[in-house]
Amino acid sequence: MAIRTYTTAGVNLLWSNVANWDTGVPADTDSAVIPAGQTCTLDVNQTLFPTGMAGLTINGTLQASLLVDSYLKMAGNITATAAGGIFYAGTGTGASRFPSARVCTVYFNGNYQFACNALNYLTLKFWCYAPTASYAQLISATSKAITSVTTGTTTTIGCTGHGYSAGAVIYLANVGGFDGRLSNRTFHITTVATDSFTIHYPDSDIAVDSTGFGTWTAGGLVCPSQAEAAAQTQLEIDTNLSADPEWGRAGARVRIDNINRASSPELLTLASAPAATYITTTVGLAATKLSGSLAILVTRNVRILSSATAITNGMIRYGTGHQLDCEIRPGGTADGVTEAINSVFAGGVISGCNYGVASGSGHSLSGGVISGCTYGINYGSGHSLSGGVISGCTYGINYGSGQFLRPGVSMSLNTRDMYGLCVFDGYGATLGSATQVAAFNNNVEGLNPPNGRAQILIRDIGGVSGALKAWMYAGRIIDRSGVEPNFTVGLTRKFIFENNATPVFLDRVIHAENGKLVSVSASFQKDTNAMTQTPLMQIFDAGADPFDGYAASATFTMTDNLLQQDTTLTFTATRTGNWVVRVRGQHASGNLWMAMAITIGIGGVPKILPTLKVGLLW
Repeated sequence: MAIRTYTTAGVNLLWSNVANWDTGVPADTDSAVIPAGQTCTLDVNQTLFPTGMAGLTINGTLQASLLVDSYLKMAGNITATAAGGIFYAGTGTGASRFPSARVCTVYFNGNYQFACNALNYLTLKFWCYAPTASYAQLISATSKAITSVTTGTTTTIGCTGHGYSAGAVIYLANVGGFDGRLSNRTFHITTVATDSFTIHYPDSDIAVDSTGFGTWTAGGLVCPSQAEAAAQTQLEIDTNLSADPEWGRAGARVRIDNINRASSPELLTLASAPAATYITTTVGLAATKLSGSLAILVTRNVRILSSATAITNGMIRYGTGHQLDCEIRPGGTADGVTEAINSVFAGGVISGCNYGVASGSGHSLSGGVISGCTYGINYGSGHSLSGGVISGCTYGINYGSGQFLRPGVSMSLNTRDMYGLCVFDGYGATLGSATQVAAFNNNVEGLNPPNGRAQILIRDIGGVSGALKAWMYAGRIIDRSGVEPNFTVGLTRKFIFENNATPVFLDRVIHAENGKLVSVSASFQKDTNAMTQTPLMQIFDAGADPFDGYAASATFTMTDNLLQQDTTLTFTATRTGNWVVRVRGQHASGNLWMAMAITIGIGGVPKILPTLKVGLLW
């Protein structure tokens, strides 16, 4: 149980060199210290240590060897007592990432952790070898290719000899084009022909109006609702992973997150490297899995593992500027990363935790995976989510403040994507679970926003492509209620304003071709004068941040009276793509009735699309 201090007295920087330590290479139950200014290369395998090292203090630099596998077994914390300590594997992106031929493992044998010190002395920089894909979708072996897509007020899918009947539930995977609006989602079949069928949205049971969606480019599969049966070991997937060294690594494990209303995750080990169209597991599925369920690779070649089912304050606590492109997995539902600051999760995976990421601030999820946790992200503030997946969790994001969700991040297969909204900003995030936002009423409506724009816009609500809701401190948008004005266009919606500082939004995403006209006919009527922001309608580029800095291409602002006001706003698209029609306004008290109908220009002459109405937004 000696304390060994690293000295770099030897001819190299290797941990294994006895000359580099004051009293010999650390043994089982020893503690080790790497002083400030010293650099040590971890090149030892401690798997045969009966217990593990009693502690490791890194005030200098510890780097994982690029030439041999390394395994650090700990029966105590890894920490630092002075600023500047760093532990890293790999040195960044591309070829500098940790090589696939090597594995670096830190194994905590009990209730121990990276205790990065309350003063944030120790920084972890882990860049695992990046797999080709972090996950693949399950599809049935009986899936069939899509041969065409016909858009319009009804949508027809061409599929030769599909064999389905009206009322069947199907899953469309990897459909090219349409900005993803027909891809990787469930539909009902409405009418059938031998080689085609029309589709409805599953929850609302209304026809899929794909007018303005754009053009089918290529590809796509029609999958039966169920992909795999219980006891199945060969699981068909939509991605060819046969050449990926991470999926083919011995002992690689996958978490299967189901797409149904209960995520029912399972953690399985791969029996062999993937084939071109399927993976094979060592044991069969415990329960059936639906098409679209995710097979998530939860192993990486840079690993932080633990035997503990409960770890006080997580496997990584404190620290600032961590790069956690690695595997973080406890032996049970312990916590992952807690109370850290400004960590980056760009390609790693946190799985099987109670809290995947808890408390802390300023974290960035740009490509990593949080899977199978009770709480994916719990509390904390100022996190930025711009990519990656949160899936198979009971709560994808739970409370917190100032989190910003951008297009690219996907939450799916959770029991609840978001719970207890508390100052979430963002737009364009994909929420795809049975309950996308829960408990927002008591936590949001009627309260005073701390930052003036505390809200999140969420697209594809209820499985309706392009549908959008806005939750915010400032107020809410509701369905028709009360005595409606006698508007003649569209379907009526009612805004309720509850705050002077934050506007309420209602958006409709449309597709227009370059040089073609967009015409919006709308009716408005409000019941309060002198609003903080008199309600207005705008058209702007869908790629713009809808909160800050966008330039409206056309605007109509209401006159400040209580009368019905009608307008037609016309705009010529300057590019082919998506545009946004927005109605917004703000006030501490008051209501706004509105309705709109949108027409899209054909050859310079607007063509009325009677079913493209605001009614699909809510």
